[in-house]
Amino acid sequence: MMIPATAGLVILSYPIIKVLFERYNFGPMDTKKVAYILIFHSLGLIFFGLLMILNRIFYAFKNVKTPLKVASFSIIVNFILDWILIKFMDVGGLALSTTLVALCNVAILIIILRKKIGNFGGRRIFVSYGKILAAAAVMSAVLYFLWRWLENFAYQGLWPLILLLFLAIVAGAGIYIACTILFKMEEVKFVVGLFKKLRKDT
Repeated sequence: MMIPATAGLVILSYPIIKVLFERYNFGPMDTKKVAYILIFHSLGLIFFGLLMILNRIFYAFKNVKTPLKVASFSIIVNFILDWILIKFMDVGGLALSTTLVALCNVAILIIILRKKIGNFGGRRIFVSYGKILAAAAVMSAVLYFLWRWLENFAYQGLWPLILLLFLAIVAGAGIYIACTILFKMEEVKFVVGLFKKLRKDT
Protein backbone atom coordinates (compact mmCIF):
# COMPACT_ATOMS: atom_id res chain seq x y z
CA MET A 1 0.00 0.00 0.00
CA MET A 2 3.02 2.30 0.20
CA ILE A 3 3.02 3.09 -3.53
CA PRO A 4 -0.65 4.18 -3.84
CA ALA A 5 -0.35 6.03 -0.51
CA THR A 6 2.69 7.88 -1.85
CA ALA A 7 0.87 8.76 -5.07
CA GLY A 8 -2.13 10.03 -3.13
CA LEU A 9 0.01 12.18 -0.83
CA VAL A 10 1.84 13.72 -3.79
CA ILE A 11 -1.38 14.60 -5.66
CA LEU A 12 -3.30 15.80 -2.59
CA SER A 13 -0.41 17.32 -0.63
CA TYR A 14 -1.76 20.89 -0.81
CA PRO A 15 -5.36 20.23 0.35
CA ILE A 16 -4.13 17.85 3.08
CA ILE A 17 -1.82 20.50 4.55
CA LYS A 18 -4.52 23.15 4.10
CA VAL A 19 -7.03 21.10 6.10
CA LEU A 20 -4.55 20.19 8.85
CA PHE A 21 -2.72 23.47 9.41
CA GLU A 22 -4.01 26.52 7.50
CA ARG A 23 -5.49 28.74 10.21
CA TYR A 24 -4.47 31.66 12.41
CA ASN A 25 -0.84 32.61 11.61
CA PHE A 26 -0.38 29.69 9.20
CA GLY A 27 -1.32 31.20 5.83
CA PRO A 28 -1.59 30.03 2.20
CA MET A 29 2.13 30.62 1.53
CA ASP A 30 3.02 28.42 4.50
CA THR A 31 0.67 25.75 3.15
CA LYS A 32 2.41 25.82 -0.24
CA LYS A 33 5.85 25.53 1.36
CA VAL A 34 4.92 22.60 3.62
CA ALA A 35 3.05 20.84 0.77
CA TYR A 36 6.20 21.23 -1.36
CA ILE A 37 8.24 19.51 1.36
CA LEU A 38 5.59 16.81 1.85
CA ILE A 39 5.78 15.84 -1.84
CA PHE A 40 9.47 14.93 -1.60
CA HIS A 41 9.10 13.22 1.77
CA SER A 42 6.16 11.21 0.41
CA LEU A 43 8.31 9.85 -2.41
CA GLY A 44 10.52 8.26 0.23
CA LEU A 45 7.73 6.25 1.88
CA ILE A 46 8.29 3.31 -0.47
CA PHE A 47 12.02 3.18 0.27
CA PHE A 48 11.58 3.64 4.03
CA GLY A 49 9.21 0.66 4.03
CA LEU A 50 11.59 -1.48 1.98
CA LEU A 51 14.47 -0.45 4.23
CA MET A 52 12.67 -1.74 7.32
CA ILE A 53 12.03 -5.09 5.60
CA LEU A 54 15.62 -5.43 4.35
CA ASN A 55 17.08 -4.58 7.76
CA ARG A 56 14.93 -7.28 9.37
CA ILE A 57 16.11 -9.82 6.80
CA PHE A 58 19.74 -9.08 7.69
CA TYR A 59 18.90 -9.26 11.41
CA ALA A 60 17.32 -12.69 10.78
CA PHE A 61 20.71 -13.80 9.41
CA LYS A 62 22.25 -12.40 12.62
CA ASN A 63 24.01 -9.78 10.51
CA VAL A 64 23.80 -6.41 12.24
CA LYS A 65 27.06 -4.99 10.89
CA THR A 66 26.01 -4.71 7.24
CA PRO A 67 22.92 -2.51 7.81
CA LEU A 68 24.97 -0.43 10.27
CA LYS A 69 27.80 0.11 7.78
CA VAL A 70 25.36 1.02 4.99
CA ALA A 71 23.51 3.41 7.32
CA SER A 72 26.81 5.06 8.32
CA PHE A 73 27.72 5.53 4.65
CA SER A 74 24.24 6.94 4.02
CA ILE A 75 24.75 9.62 6.69
CA ILE A 76 27.75 10.95 4.74
CA VAL A 77 25.81 10.85 1.45
CA ASN A 78 22.89 12.59 3.15
CA PHE A 79 25.12 15.40 4.38
CA ILE A 80 26.59 15.95 0.89
CA LEU A 81 23.19 15.90 -0.82
CA ASP A 82 21.73 18.26 1.79
CA TRP A 83 24.52 20.73 1.11
CA ILE A 84 24.03 20.53 -2.68
CA LEU A 85 20.24 20.36 -3.00
CA ILE A 86 19.35 23.06 -0.48
CA LYS A 87 21.09 25.58 -2.75
CA PHE A 88 18.74 24.80 -5.63
CA MET A 89 15.53 23.65 -3.92
CA ASP A 90 15.51 25.36 -0.52
CA VAL A 91 14.00 23.16 2.24
CA GLY A 92 12.50 20.86 -0.40
CA GLY A 93 16.07 19.81 -1.16
CA LEU A 94 16.48 18.44 2.37
CA ALA A 95 13.36 16.30 1.96
CA LEU A 96 14.50 15.07 -1.47
CA SER A 97 17.95 14.31 -0.07
CA THR A 98 16.43 12.07 2.62
CA THR A 99 14.42 10.22 -0.04
CA LEU A 100 17.43 9.74 -2.34
CA VAL A 101 19.53 8.45 0.55
CA ALA A 102 16.82 5.94 1.45
CA LEU A 103 16.79 4.79 -2.20
CA CYS A 104 20.59 4.45 -2.16
CA ASN A 105 20.42 2.50 1.11
CA VAL A 106 17.81 0.09 -0.28
CA ALA A 107 19.76 -0.45 -3.52
CA ILE A 108 23.00 -1.27 -1.67
CA LEU A 109 21.29 -3.69 0.73
CA ILE A 110 19.52 -5.49 -2.15
CA ILE A 111 22.83 -5.92 -4.02
CA ILE A 112 24.54 -7.30 -0.90
CA LEU A 113 21.59 -9.58 -0.10
CA ARG A 114 21.49 -10.95 -3.65
CA LYS A 115 25.19 -11.81 -3.45
CA LYS A 116 24.55 -13.57 -0.15
CA ILE A 117 21.47 -15.66 -1.01
CA GLY A 118 21.33 -15.49 -4.81
CA ASN A 119 18.22 -14.82 -6.87
CA PHE A 120 15.19 -14.31 -4.62
CA GLY A 121 12.39 -14.12 -7.19
CA GLY A 122 13.49 -10.86 -8.73
CA ARG A 123 11.45 -11.30 -11.92
CA ARG A 124 8.26 -12.08 -10.01
CA ILE A 125 8.80 -9.10 -7.72
CA PHE A 126 9.51 -6.88 -10.74
CA VAL A 127 6.25 -7.94 -12.45
CA SER A 128 4.27 -7.46 -9.23
CA TYR A 129 5.72 -3.99 -8.62
CA GLY A 130 5.17 -3.11 -12.27
CA LYS A 131 1.46 -3.81 -11.89
CA ILE A 132 1.32 -1.83 -8.65
CA LEU A 133 3.05 1.13 -10.31
CA ALA A 134 0.69 0.95 -13.29
CA ALA A 135 -2.35 0.91 -10.99
CA ALA A 136 -0.93 3.81 -8.96
CA ALA A 137 -0.21 5.77 -12.17
CA VAL A 138 -3.81 5.38 -13.38
CA MET A 139 -5.09 6.37 -9.94
CA SER A 140 -2.79 9.41 -9.85
CA ALA A 141 -3.87 10.65 -13.29
CA VAL A 142 -7.58 10.34 -12.52
CA LEU A 143 -7.13 11.79 -9.02
CA TYR A 144 -5.19 14.77 -10.37
CA PHE A 145 -7.92 15.79 -12.82
CA LEU A 146 -10.66 14.94 -10.32
CA TRP A 147 -9.14 17.25 -7.72
CA ARG A 148 -8.60 19.99 -10.31
CA TRP A 149 -12.37 19.91 -10.77
CA LEU A 150 -13.28 19.48 -7.09
CA GLU A 151 -11.07 22.35 -5.92
CA ASN A 152 -13.42 24.76 -7.70
CA PHE A 153 -15.84 24.06 -4.83
CA ALA A 154 -13.19 23.87 -2.09
CA TYR A 155 -12.98 27.53 -1.10
CA GLN A 156 -16.29 27.83 0.73
CA GLY A 157 -14.93 27.01 4.18
CA LEU A 158 -13.07 24.28 6.05
CA TRP A 159 -15.82 21.67 6.27
CA PRO A 160 -16.62 21.68 2.53
CA LEU A 161 -12.88 21.26 1.89
CA ILE A 162 -12.72 18.32 4.32
CA LEU A 163 -15.72 16.70 2.61
CA LEU A 164 -14.23 17.16 -0.87
CA LEU A 165 -10.86 15.82 0.29
CA PHE A 166 -12.58 12.77 1.79
CA LEU A 167 -14.46 12.17 -1.48
CA ALA A 168 -11.20 12.46 -3.44
CA ILE A 169 -9.45 9.94 -1.16
CA VAL A 170 -12.35 7.47 -1.41
CA ALA A 171 -12.44 7.90 -5.20
CA GLY A 172 -8.67 7.37 -5.42
CA ALA A 173 -8.89 4.20 -3.31
CA GLY A 174 -11.76 2.92 -5.45
CA ILE A 175 -9.84 3.56 -8.68
CA TYR A 176 -6.76 1.79 -7.33
CA ILE A 177 -8.77 -1.25 -6.20
CA ALA A 178 -10.49 -1.40 -9.61
CA CYS A 179 -7.07 -1.34 -11.31
CA THR A 180 -5.72 -4.13 -9.09
CA ILE A 181 -8.70 -6.29 -10.10
CA LEU A 182 -8.29 -5.35 -13.78
CA PHE A 183 -4.56 -6.18 -13.72
CA LYS A 184 -5.24 -9.49 -11.89
CA MET A 185 -2.69 -8.77 -9.18
CA GLU A 186 -1.58 -11.53 -6.80
CA GLU A 187 -2.60 -9.44 -3.78
CA VAL A 188 -6.23 -9.41 -4.96
CA LYS A 189 -6.22 -13.20 -5.38
CA PHE A 190 -4.83 -13.54 -1.84
CA VAL A 191 -7.51 -11.26 -0.32
CA VAL A 192 -10.33 -12.99 -2.25
CA GLY A 193 -9.02 -16.38 -1.14
CA LEU A 194 -8.85 -15.18 2.46
CA PHE A 195 -12.46 -13.97 2.37
CA LYS A 196 -13.61 -17.27 0.87
CA LYS A 197 -11.81 -19.17 3.62
CA LEU A 198 -13.37 -16.98 6.33
CA ARG A 199 -16.84 -17.52 4.85
CA LYS A 200 -16.33 -21.29 4.87
CA ASP A 201 -15.18 -21.19 8.50
CA THR A 202 -18.31 -19.27 9.53
